[in-house]
Parts: sequence; structure tokens; C-alpha cells
Amino acid sequence: MRKWIFKALTCIVSFLLAVVIIGSIMNKGNTDMTTQMSAASYPLVYINHEGMLINPLHGYSSDMDITAMRDVITPLGQSRTLSLFIERYDNNINSISYELRSIDGERLIEEGNVTEIQMAETSATASLKLKDLMESDEEYELILKLDASKAGTVKYYSRLIRRNEDYSAEEIRFVEDFHERTFDKQAARAITTYMETDESGDNSNYGRVDIHSSFDMITWGDLQVNVISDPQIYMTEYFPQTARFLVDYRVRVGEGEDSPIYRVEEYYRIRRGSQRIYLLDYTRTMNCIYEMKSRTLTANKIEIGITEDAVDITESEDGSVFTFVSEDRLFCYQPGSKRLSMLFGFYDGENADERTYYNKNDIKTLSVDETGNVCFMVYGYMNRGAHEGGMGILVYIYNSATNTIEEKAYIPYSGSYAMLSDDIGRLSYLNTGNDLYIYMGGTVLDINIDEKRCNNVIEGLTRESFKVSESNALIVWPDSSDEKSRSLNLMDLRTRASKSIEAPAGEYIKALGFMQEDLIYGLVRSTDVYEDQAGNEIFPMYSVKISSAENGAETMSYQKDDVFVLSVAVNDNQILLDRVRRFTTVSGNYIPETEDQIVSTVTDSGLQNTVERVVTQSYKIITQLAAKGNFETKSMKFLSPLEVMYEGDHEIRPRFDKPEWDSYYVYGSKGIGGVYSDAARAVAFADETSGTVVDEMGHYIWIKSNLAERNQIMKIEEESADAERSSLAVCMDVMMECASVKRNSQHFLDNGLSPLEILRNELKSVEVLDLKGVSLDSTLYYVNKDIPVMAILNDRSAMLIVGFNELNVVLMDPSKGSIYKVGKKDAADMFMRNGNQFITYYSVE
Repeated sequence: MRKWIFKALTCIVSFLLAVVIIGSIMNKGNTDMTTQMSAASYPLVYINHEGMLINPLHGYSSDMDITAMRDVITPLGQSRTLSLFIERYDNNINSISYELRSIDGERLIEEGNVTEIQMAETSATASLKLKDLMESDEEYELILKLDASKAGTVKYYSRLIRRNEDYSAEEIRFVEDFHERTFDKQAARAITTYMETDESGDNSNYGRVDIHSSFDMITWGDLQVNVISDPQIYMTEYFPQTARFLVDYRVRVGEGEDSPIYRVEEYYRIRRGSQRIYLLDYTRTMNCIYEMKSRTLTANKIEIGITEDAVDITESEDGSVFTFVSEDRLFCYQPGSKRLSMLFGFYDGENADERTYYNKNDIKTLSVDETGNVCFMVYGYMNRGAHEGGMGILVYIYNSATNTIEEKAYIPYSGSYAMLSDDIGRLSYLNTGNDLYIYMGGTVLDINIDEKRCNNVIEGLTRESFKVSESNALIVWPDSSDEKSRSLNLMDLRTRASKSIEAPAGEYIKALGFMQEDLIYGLVRSTDVYEDQAGNEIFPMYSVKISSAENGAETMSYQKDDVFVLSVAVNDNQILLDRVRRFTTVSGNYIPETEDQIVSTVTDSGLQNTVERVVTQSYKIITQLAAKGNFETKSMKFLSPLEVMYEGDHEIRPRFDKPEWDSYYVYGSKGIGGVYSDAARAVAFADETSGTVVDEMGHYIWIKSNLAERNQIMKIEEESADAERSSLAVCMDVMMECASVKRNSQHFLDNGLSPLEILRNELKSVEVLDLKGVSLDSTLYYVNKDIPVMAILNDRSAMLIVGFNELNVVLMDPSKGSIYKVGKKDAADMFMRNGNQFITYYSVE
């Protein structure tokens, strides 16, 4: 018996020992298969402009689309010498070469090598002298190629310009001085002359301060602000009359190392007058860099701190787990396991320099479940890690049980972060089958992150033609590329099921958007379609309908006798209707009607964990998260996952054709503010946001406030209309002569062609712009460049805007056979009564 017991004990001990050894080996193996994200290795290149370091250039690992590389512009002095300052970060700089190309990337202007590189302890300096091949006041693209010992070959991009009259150094010093004075209330008295403090300024939130804010807000109020990083100065635009700058830095608010750190960005738009510099626009944003610390947790609240806007949260179906993004870092709260984790971030305590803090990227949570597993994507510039220097989309899975993140897919992109962000903002959705749907370059892509495959689901979609529901799970698009669509296609991305919504016989149907998950669409009778005076087809909707996404049942219909809707805007739970009224039975006779609105009774977001904006005594408005249950603060664990190592390639390269339509990009204070296929909408938005419009090849379409005090196109002389030639034909003939084309427009008009058709057919060397709806002030940009603007009136007569000064515009009116001045306000009122129907052009050479 004892012998049997001894054998049994021996077996048990051996078994337990084997379990321990095997477990130890397995644990050791798991440890070896995970790692920290690798540190940043790329050098950082600055432009040394008359002793001031500007335009920090971040390196790229592959060739980029030159037309998209518009983040900064570098002024080149008359000596044509460019001085570089390089933060080496332990790299030896073996060589530097460069290319100078046209702004569209098509022409190589010059290439060469930098012969002398001076190495210092942590940095390097170099200079390159360009040949005299650049036209003054014309933009080019400079590509620098550095061969570095750790990083390998890295590419850097900047636009480059040489101005005939260069005041860039003076403007940079103005920005530096203004920035520094805001931290000293006594010194800041000198900048009050530049401010426009008035009642429109919001003085309730340090998160956003602008030119209209109070002196106290501009100078940080009672906050104890300490600057802890060098300001990074970016010159984003440089025009003859105006320039734009972005300044990025970090501050600590309060005393001690435990006090919170904030990222601050300042935007300047300035104009140099004959005597001094004028500040046209100033905006400062301030956002707390959230750190996982016990002091931020109270009861059921997570205090984020001062932010410009509320943060986004995504929660599991039962609300027990939620994620939130704060300053380009992703956090996850799991009450069941009493832990708060930072799932992803390029910067942390051990990786904190200007490369890792570079904020040309963002994060979106795609899914989160009750066990704490999260799928998310990082899109934009990759500051460090396996894809350092890349631009694209990284998809990760966070495994809560092992506290690891694993890369599932990488989709490279050759455009800019601003362009990618605009596409991702229109559609990005992951279903339960791990199919990721994104919009990119006019195509809806289906990317399966498990099988590493990519399919084109829908092609040829302009940004305006398709609409997406609030959850991104539903997408609707027309069956026709123009507005004469007889049906709409509605697809549920959760199941890939689709259905068609048909228009009644003799009618067209138009997708207008979603109210949360309910579809909004409009109906147009084909007999109501008409052409405006320029030749644009107008589609007035006699009915606007809302249908349930679940069963397709109509939940609301908006329809009024002789009232038509031209467009709608969906804002939260409101639908704003832009309307006209028909005043005769003749097609096309419409007059403006007051705006109307549809209000939804559903206002609850449905979230069990919410974002709160709270007023405090010291910090004014702050942001905090309210969880559905209280925290156990003392036992809370703060974690940062390791990354699972992998072998093989996770790269997926989508394939799609370049869109056939024109795209117009509106650049504002922080990059692209909007992308449009309609030039008039782009110009109107740029006017509203003090922006700049460029086409896909980098040509400027429109620039805010880039005007001389006065200008007149002197080569245009007065001409008269007569029985043989209408005022419209005269104006078109003169416009074409200004573009070196001589035609008889009356002949084309008599044959039924519209003004837009004629001009676009005959003017091959320029791009004709339909600017219907923009303001008179906006059209003066073209007159300032000696390009006439044609205004068409409701009676089909026309006149040309050929000049302006501070008080008046100059008109060439063939109906009167004269050139004369009209007050700007009177002219603006006249053109507005006639629908602001403007046509002009711009050069593409």
C-alpha cells in the first residue's frame, strides 16, 4: 500500500513539476513574442531662415504625391541659398540630395547634391544653392533625400517660392513676438492694437481663443502656464499680400511635475501694409494631454481637462466598456477588471520629442465588446514603429486577456493626412465579419482584415453624391452620375444586403442624407427641372421624405403647394431646408422663399457613458467623461499593452482609377477643411473660413483677402450690344479675347448652346469656373489677377466686373455701352437679386 502511495505521489509531483516547467516555457515564449513599439529613428529637418528655425519637415519612407504635399511653404531669398538645420537623433548624415520640381510634379527643374554637411554633437547643418531657373512669385516643390545611418533613405517635402518683394523674415518675427508677448501681461499691452475684441468673442473656454476674445483670455487669464517645448513654426501660405502661420508647442498648467500638459496651436493670418503688419485672424486652441493618474478619477468621472471640443467615446453594446481618444492617443476603461489602459499612442514618457508629438494622424475605434477587446485604426502619418515615415491606415486588435495589441492590416496612402482624413471622415465601418469599409479616392473599398484582401464595392462616387448614416453602417448612392437619377441604392454594410428605392414615374430621386439611421431623400418632377441663365440644370424638389432604415417605412413627408426645396443641411436633430417658390406656371420662374426646418424629437445619443462639458472656477469650461458606474480609484490599474510581433506582410494596396471629376480642396487654419467637386461651393466655404482653394494639380483657384487696394483691367474697353449681338454675347467675346481666343459667341447662343457650354468648349488653355452663389467680394480675387468676371442677370443680359477699389466696383455694361463705377453695396444687392450668377476662369498653364 505504501509503495502504491509513493508511486502516486511521485506521479503527481512529476505532473505538477511538468506543468510549472511547460508554463514557464510558454510564458517565456509569450514574452519573447511581444515587444514595445520601436522608437522614432528619422532625423528632423528645419529651414534656417535668417537665423530663425521654421518649417520642421518630417521624413517619409516612400515617394509621395507631390500635389498633396502642401503642409508648408519655404521662402527663398534672392541669393537662392537654402540653409538646413538637422536634428540628427543619433544618425550620421551620409549624404543629402535634392530635386526641384513644378508644383504639379510633372517637370524636373533641377537636381543636385549637397557637398558640405557640418556635423555637431546632436545636429547637422547644410546649405544648398539653387540655379537661377525659378520664376519669381511661382511655387515649386522641393524634395530632399537624406541618407542616414539609422534611418536609411528618408524623403522630405516643402513648397518653395522666391518673391520679388520678400517680407517673410519680418512676418516670422511678428509671429514670434506676438506669441511671446501673450505670456507676459505687461508686454502684451503692445499687441492690443492687433486684436478685435468685441461681443462675438467667446470668453468661456480657454480651449479656443481668437482675435475677438478679451485681453485676459489672450494672456491666459489666471492659469499658471509654463512653456515646456520650443514653438514649432510652420509657414503654411505665403502670398504677395497675406501669409499664414501655425505655431505648435506644449505648456504645463500648474506647479509641479504632476500638473497636466497641454498641446497648444496658434493660427495667424497676417497682411503686410505699407507701414505695418495687420493681424487678419488669430486663433489659439488648447487641449489637455490626458495621463492615466488617480487624480483624474472621481466617483464615476474621468476628468480630461481643458479642450477645444468634446472628445469622442465608443462603448460596448451594454455600455460596460468604453474607449475615448484624447490628443491622438486611445484609452479604454474596463470596470470589470478595474483597469484603464492606453491602447495606442506615438508619444509617451519615454518617447517625447517633436517627432512623436507630430499630430498629422488620428485614431478611430471600430468596435469594442463587453470583454474589453477593441478593434481600432490609426490613420495618417506614422511617427514611429514598423511603418515609421509611412502615410496610411493601420488596423489593430487589442486583446484584453493578454493585454496586447496586434497589427491586422496596413493600407499605404500616397496623399496627405488632410486628404486621407477627409476620406475616412466620410466612411469607415467594420462589420462582424471583419470587413472594413472605407471611402478612398472616389471608391468604397471592402477590406477584409483577416484574409488581407480588398474589393472595390462602389466606384465613381463624388464626395457629394453618396450619404452615410450616423453609425456608418448604411450608405446610399444614386444610380446615375448626374442628378437625373431614377432610383437610389441603399446598402447595409453589416450584412452587405442592398435594396433599391425607386422614384415615381416621370420623376427623379435625390439622396439628401440621414437623420441618425433614417434616410432623407427628395423627389423632383422632370417637368420642374429648368436651366438657369448660365446653363446649369436646377432640380427643385417638391417633396422631402424620411424613411426608416429598419423597414423602409415612410416616417415623415414635407410638401407644400408651389414651394420647392433646392438643398438641405442636416445638423444634429434638425434638417434645414433651402426653399424657393414658383410664382407663375412657367417652368423656371422661382423666387427665394424663407428657410424652413424639420426637427426630430429623438435627441438622445443612446450612450450609457457620456461626455460632459462642465464650468469650473479656475479652468472655465473643462471636459469630463461620466461612466455609468463608479470607479474603485484605489484599486484601479493603469496599463499600456505590448505589441505582438509578427512575420510576413500585412500590407494591402487598394487599386482604383483616378476620379474623372474635378476636385477642389479648401485649405484653412489646420489643413484641408473641405473637399468639393463644385468650385462655387469650395469658394463659398473658403470665404466663410478664411481659406484657400486649390485644384488636384495644386493650382490656386481662390485665396481669401489676397487683393491689392485697387485694380482695373485696362485692356478691356467699353463695347455696346446691338440688334446683332446681345450683351451676353459681347461679354463672352470680351472674356475670350482676354484669354487670347476670338470667337462669335452670338452664333453659338443662337444655336442653343448655354454660356457655360460655349466658354468651356472654346477656352482650352484655361479652366472655366461656374461661381453661381458666391459673393461679389469673392469674385474680386479674379479681377485682381486681371481676369474679368461675367455677371448674368435674370433677364439674360450680362455685364463684366473689370475693376474695384475700396468703395466701388467697375462694370463694363454692353447694354449701356459704357464702363462705370458702382458702389460695392449697391452692386452686391443688384447681383444678389439676380442670383449671384458669376462665370470666370483661371489659368492652368
